[in-house]
Amino acid sequence: MYDRRVVRGNLHDQQVTSKNNNSDPGMQQRQQAYRRRAIARKQSKEQLKTKTPEAIQGRQHVVVQTGETLCLKLFSHVQLKPANKLPSLLFPDSFLEELSNIIQVSEIDCQTDEFLDKPSTPLFVPAKSGVDVETQIEEGDLFDFDLEVQPVLEVLVGKTIEQSLLEVMEEEELACLRAQQRVFQELRNNELAEVQRLEEQERRYREEKVRGQATTII
Repeated sequence: MYDRRVVRGNLHDQQVTSKNNNSDPGMQQRQQAYRRRAIARKQSKEQLKTKTPEAIQGRQHVVVQTGETLCLKLFSHVQLKPANKLPSLLFPDSFLEELSNIIQVSEIDCQTDEFLDKPSTPLFVPAKSGVDVETQIEEGDLFDFDLEVQPVLEVLVGKTIEQSLLEVMEEEELACLRAQQRVFQELRNNELAEVQRLEEQERRYREEKVRGQATTII
């Protein structure tokens, strides 16, 4: 069975002709003119469209999606008449930013607790080491205090009395030394006075002798 819609053989060698080749040349010229006019209208619209200036050095432009562009994309399939416009509620204000020189300031209060005194530093207690043991001592196992304390008391009392006697003897000896020193000082003063008296007397004798010899010569 043979069907014209089924192509047989090598497809590369066959030339498939379209239905447009069988149409008249006037239709092809009109279609080409329509395409040229559409391309020209598109180019003119792009030229008339306001373009964003080039970014300065060190910066670059970023595509930002606003509320208007988002709504236009969502409702692009809806055909609206030129007199109708999208309602303003479709453009959320969250995408808008108001530029102002006034800095927004907010006040916040904070209540602090009352000043508490610093607690006292606990005493340092070193950690326990070793093993704890205990011994039970009954009354009278170690010693009798009244009996064992007598030698200790005798030693203490004897040492105290002996030290007291030594201190008394030392005080008496010091008193004797002071008395002897006082007597010696008095004797020394008397001897010095006597020496001075004798020297003065000897000086007078010499002066009288000199004066006597001077009168004899005259």
